[in-house]
Amino acid sequence: MPEMKMQPHEFQELRDQAADIGQQDVKLGRFLDLLLLHLGHAHGLDPAEEDAKAEARRLEEERTAEDEQLKTEAEARTEARALEDQQTLTPDQQMARATARKAEDEQVKADEDARKVKRAGEDGRIAALTEESQPAPTEQTGAVAVQEGN
Repeated sequence: MPEMKMQPHEFQELRDQAADIGQQDVKLGRFLDLLLLHLGHAHGLDPAEEDAKAEARRLEEERTAEDEQLKTEAEARTEARALEDQQTLTPDQQMARATARKAEDEQVKADEDARKVKRAGEDGRIAALTEESQPAPTEQTGAVAVQEGN
């Protein structure tokens, strides 16, 4: 007989339903949370770990969409500049265009730097969530190591 194992998405659906019930009845919601905690562990699923994985997937999707948008904007900016370069301009107009482009490039660079800082913070938060979901070493493990050293 094949062993039945709960999938992460099924576990999340149950957790969502329990949260909805918990909005209506706090005691029942707490009971269901504890029940689902035990059920999840029986199937090798940890709520904290599943939450961290879901958050990581959400961030990855958000970043992918943001990167696509930035790529589209960069391509549009390149095309616009190519069209501007075809225009005949006076030296003063060329200087003004160069100044405007420099300011635009500096703003794009500042936005990129801010995005890198934001993403590093998000990566740190996800790493912390992942570490929290990992089991801590037990004291018994440390005691065995000390005994082996004697």
